[in-house]
Amino acid sequence: LSNAQQPGAALLVLGIGLLAGFFLARALNVLARGETVAAALGEQPVRLRVIIYLLAALLTAAAVTLGGNIGFVGLVVPHLTRLLGGSDHRWLLPHAVLLGASFLVVADTLARTVLAPIQLPVGVLTALLGVPAFLYLLASICFIMSLRGLSSPETSRGGLFYGVGGMVIAIVTTVALPIVQ
Repeated sequence: LSNAQQPGAALLVLGIGLLAGFFLARALNVLARGETVAAALGEQPVRLRVIIYLLAALLTAAAVTLGGNIGFVGLVVPHLTRLLGGSDHRWLLPHAVLLGASFLVVADTLARTVLAPIQLPVGVLTALLGVPAFLYLLASICFIMSLRGLSSPETSRGGLFYGVGGMVIAIVTTVALPIVQ
């Protein structure tokens, strides 16, 4: 984050995108009920999905341009926010933004102070804090799917095994790449 210079354009794009997200919150709530329900309530699901994908890509590009590649924030924070307060996007969007920013402030502060005067890359701290949360979410999803009969416990454990393997690879690359460079 300390390398961000002249963030005006990226902040403008993020602000406009967040405002657009607030206007789309009701439509997202309707779409979360399913495409058939959304169409019955007057939404255009295909058009809405295209708008959401484009908006998400634009916001992701602006955030990465501004703050760099900081892993697990966009992956974990919205799910944790949903667990804390439900799935109403009118509540979820502003709180996910605030929780994600707070998470990054804490991670940045820890990265600057844990091994002072050496400064760790923020991505290392976000990975170390985000991986356990992501594994918990992955395990709970596999468990819920097995309870609902959508997969067998063996399949769920296999999915969890591959998820853990992917997370180990992500941690190794996140920690090793900044050290090698």
